Amino acid sequence: MSTQHRFACLWGMICTQSSIDQEKNNVSLFNVIENINVPQKSFDTAAQENKKIVLNINHEIVFLLRKNIPNQIDNEDISFDLKIECKADNGEVLYEVIQPITFPGKARRFRNRIILDKFLLNQPGDYCYDISFFDKSTDEQFYLYSIPIEVTAVQT
Repeated sequence: MSTQHRFACLWGMICTQSSIDQEKNNVSLFNVIENINVPQKSFDTAAQENKKIVLNINHEIVFLLRKNIPNQIDNEDISFDLKIECKADNGEVLYEVIQPITFPGKARRFRNRIILDKFLLNQPGDYCYDISFFDKSTDEQFYLYSIPIEVTAVQT
């Protein structure tokens, strides 16, 4: 069976810290990030120097995957490469992360997190982390979910 139809992403969030307990099926998110305020002069300086703004903020992308098929029918591990792209308001991909993931065969739901150490910005606007995966059996990429984050320029 194609990996594309075996699971879906139900939700994803950006936070500074999380706690995932797979055994008890619990997740706790701390300091959820939905908006980042950046001084306008940082954008002005970056534009003059033709550079991106680097905000050294440790954060996590936490998401929940769920199998679309009951475990009685499909209880094999699902291995794939997860790809996360940070996209700016203009659609530019600022950076990407690829991480191998194994969805345990006995689990119906699987929580995971990707830990990042910075935000890379080019202008105020609506950014997003697009989550997709590579199906290793077909070598195709499939979109799963998008997590939005608003970047606002503020006067200081």
